[in-house]
Amino acid sequence: MRRRCTVGLLLLLVLATTSTTAQQCREGAVTETPPGRFAALSDGSLLDRLHGLHWQRCSAGQHWTGEGCSGSPRRLSLGEARQRAPAGWRLPSLQELSSLAELACFAPAIDLRWFPDTPADAYWTATAFAGDPARVRFWQVNFIYGEVQPATAISPAFVRWVRGGLSVRGWRGNESPASAPWSDRD
Repeated sequence: MRRRCTVGLLLLLVLATTSTTAQQCREGAVTETPPGRFAALSDGSLLDRLHGLHWQRCSAGQHWTGEGCSGSPRRLSLGEARQRAPAGWRLPSLQELSSLAELACFAPAIDLRWFPDTPADAYWTATAFAGDPARVRFWQVNFIYGEVQPATAISPAFVRWVRGGLSVRGWRGNESPASAPWSDRD
């Protein structure tokens, strides 16, 4: 009897963690995405006027249909993500990807008007975890709540490509955008 309860409890836990829920936003909350920040481009990408970036609207494995993202987003290791980057596109830095987090919402914590069909899950960045001299851990942004987390490079995660970016002076410091302090991200 105890074994049956344990198996049933495990099955319930698996179903609860894999079920899909609709995005929820705090009632009456003002979204973090300023009006006019993004402009839709004809190639299915977005111009981020605030940061001078072009973002792919859909995750790797999906394509833009003109109204939404079609296909299934793919989880890739960091090495696979780097190898499969489309020509001219790259993995975003931690600061770049974190700038997409919509903290007034969760599951996913991203503005679905601009980035539809985004899984509420972890996405790779190109920023190495500083506390790891072997450079086997890199930062991810988890769009369940918009938090950041380190993960080993062989772990699978989703990918959103970016191109362009601000010059070093655009981050108000002497460092590259990938190493700019958190307070300089906006």
